[in-house]
Amino acid sequence: MLITFLGHSDTVTSVAWSPDGTKLASGSLDKTIKIWDAVKGVHIETLMGHEWWVNSVAWSPDGTKIASGSADHTIIIWDIATGTSLETLIGHTDQVNSVVWSPNGRYIASGSSDKTMKIWDVGTGKNLKNFTGHNDRITSISWNPDGETIASGSWDKTIKIWDVATGTIIKTLIGHRDIITSVQWSPDGKELASGSADQTIKIWGETLSDNSIYRVVAEKSKILIGDSTTIIATIINNGAASANNTVIKFYDGSKFLGTNTINLGPHDVENSVYRWVTGISTNLGEHNIIVIMNNSEKNISVFVNPRIPNLYVSSLNCSKNEITIGDNISINAIIANNGTANASNADVKFYVDTILLTSKSVNITMNDARNISYQWQTTNKTLIGWHNISVESGTNWENLSIFVKGKPNIFIANITVNKKEIIHGESIAILATVANNGTADAPNVTIIFYDGDYFIGSKNISVYTQNSNWAISVWDTKNVTSGKHILKVVVGTDSKEINVIVKSPIKSYNFEGVFIFIVIIILFLIGILNLKKGIKREKD
Repeated sequence: MLITFLGHSDTVTSVAWSPDGTKLASGSLDKTIKIWDAVKGVHIETLMGHEWWVNSVAWSPDGTKIASGSADHTIIIWDIATGTSLETLIGHTDQVNSVVWSPNGRYIASGSSDKTMKIWDVGTGKNLKNFTGHNDRITSISWNPDGETIASGSWDKTIKIWDVATGTIIKTLIGHRDIITSVQWSPDGKELASGSADQTIKIWGETLSDNSIYRVVAEKSKILIGDSTTIIATIINNGAASANNTVIKFYDGSKFLGTNTINLGPHDVENSVYRWVTGISTNLGEHNIIVIMNNSEKNISVFVNPRIPNLYVSSLNCSKNEITIGDNISINAIIANNGTANASNADVKFYVDTILLTSKSVNITMNDARNISYQWQTTNKTLIGWHNISVESGTNWENLSIFVKGKPNIFIANITVNKKEIIHGESIAILATVANNGTADAPNVTIIFYDGDYFIGSKNISVYTQNSNWAISVWDTKNVTSGKHILKVVVGTDSKEINVIVKSPIKSYNFEGVFIFIVIIILFLIGILNLKKGIKREKD
């Protein structure tokens, strides 16, 4: 529902569109006619003048006026621009149930519960013609677009077709089993629709002749070679006499198919049915099916199509929506065949962006499906970012997007120490330069330092793509042995080594004590020498 119009205080009995489709008019048991903006859904104006409920409203062909019929026995012609009444038409002796304009807008026809229909001159307001013939109230009238005939429906269960010029009845249509509530001509004026309290709608043939083919339809307008369709011809008898043993003939172009015989009662409608079965010899393409009854003829087109497979991608998914460059991903497609033949060696193509990855040949029977998969291996040449994965089968394809993210590549570019020879017990700084030549940043890289197989320490650093960073660890040699040591730095699977010599400490001596000791020895020796010289002198 688009719009609800609120404003009437009692039952709405009639609605009518303006010719340009921008406005609506509504009549009600509240005795008013309301004009609505059909686009905005707002009330424009209220027309007041009837003394009893409004049964029918109708726009003039140029959309400048409205005619309203009321239970007060009158018709009022309204000027939409000013909202005033231009003319009140008085002549009916009972309520007016239906009003219509002539196609040229110069006349108005009205149907009443007084069992009459009247024609009015809009310019003068004069009653030009009176039509009598119904045995009960007239509920609905419709002016044919050709301007020459008017149809009227009545409580007497009949529809009458009137000649406007002469006021005579052209034909009485009998077929409904209860009162007629509504009649309406088709836009081309060739067919008439009627609604009834018998809960049916009838469409009366374009010529309204006594016996005619009203319409021909096919159960299926498109069939496969080898299949069949039912041709249904609706036959109408508008006459007052029965039409027994009526022969209906069916043709495929000029080729005779068969006949069917039906019996039609007075004012009766029957369907004549023929089942057309196609075979190997039936031509493919359009067939003109013709139905003939006496001098009445109608046709319908039926297409005979070949039996062919129809493959389509019913679903598509990937094992992951995001992968790291260098990884692979499984592309899974379900290919179904809803065609009319088996599919043999049908191609199923896998694409990434516009690049064909592979083409697989499959066999799928009718109304069946198969799962087809492909492993896509990314390489260092694969672009980082979003990629469109698509699978094509016949003229049908499905696609989805996956993201290929970059991968860091961390390695040790260099390792240095502040001293390559140290005395046992000293400390040295080990500096490791770590680089990243990958396609993604490495936010938390662990650098591990070793003395041979002995753990020294570790550091965590961030290394951005196409960049480098460094880490330092201090090595204390208090608890190591003297000699050659191989210092190693490890990051991931990469490592580098550097040699360092640890020397034993130099022993310190008390040179002052030694010197005094030597002086004492010398003095002692000098003393002994002098003693020997003294003894010798004494002997001499």
